[in-house]
Amino acid sequence: MNRYLVLFDGECALCSGTVQQLLSWDRERRLRFAPIQGETARGIFERQGMKGDILSGIWLVERWDEAGERLCSQSDAILGIFGVLGGWWRILTLFRWLPRRWRDELYGFVARNRYRWFGKVKKCGIGDGEGRILP
Repeated sequence: MNRYLVLFDGECALCSGTVQQLLSWDRERRLRFAPIQGETARGIFERQGMKGDILSGIWLVERWDEAGERLCSQSDAILGIFGVLGGWWRILTLFRWLPRRWRDELYGFVARNRYRWFGKVKKCGIGDGEGRILP
């Protein structure tokens, strides 16, 4: 079974709220979560040869901690998450037919304004009691 890890901005109120919703929607418990500011994300970015200080937003790590680990970012990450959730959420993956440039421009617009619109949190305070939130 594939392991999926969602990396999110733990300082972003929108991102943190989205993770809370995903925890409730993921009935199969297929997703795990970690803030991009934490040690789990830092290890993944180092393995992938990426500089952590330039990374933000949301990422989906497919086959997390396995051979063939793959990172998806921006709109690909969001659509990938909907695919993992399955059920009616899978319908939203039809947006993959739109050019990635368009999808990523919309993603970028929201990402650039997320702190202004939704604010920041001082510390990632998300917990689920099931160990699905990693450091």
